[in-house]
Order: sequence, then C-alpha cells, then structure tokens
Amino acid sequence: EQGYDIEDKNRQTGQVYLNIAEDDSSSSMLSSLSFWKKADTSVYVLVLQAVENGVEVRVLDEEKNRIDNKVSKEILADLFAQLAP
Repeated sequence: EQGYDIEDKNRQTGQVYLNIAEDDSSSSMLSSLSFWKKADTSVYVLVLQAVENGVEVRVLDEEKNRIDNKVSKEILADLFAQLAP
C-alpha cells in the first residue's frame, strides 16, 4: 500500500502533488471508523525536471522547500521501483 494519493498534477511545470496520510500507529480500530473526522495528511510536491542525461526528481513541501526525510525517501523508492523494468 502506498499511503498516498495524487491530489493534482501539472504536466507543464512537471509537478505532482501528493496527499500523504500521517502515520498514526497509536490510533485504535474504533477511531479509524470515525469517517467524519478529517484525516491528518501532508502535501508533498514531486518536481520532475529534464536535465542533460535524464530527469531530476525532487521532493518538496507545499512552500516548495526541499524535504529530505523518511517519507520523501519512501516516495522516491516507490517511484523508482515502479519505473524499474
């Protein structure tokens, strides 16, 4: 399971907006049934930019600051795994 979904994408700018559910391992099954509550999510922006020998992929927050954390590394690993032959 990916743990995120695509919120929006802009092919002209090479940006993909992802909604990522916050990890809440302490939540009980009963609290997960509270569908009326808004889920805690973060928005991450994947930026794909053509470079001389390929494509550069960066993970940014909503304010376009570079993110280098566990979640961003998981996003990139998942993306590369899907692109691998």
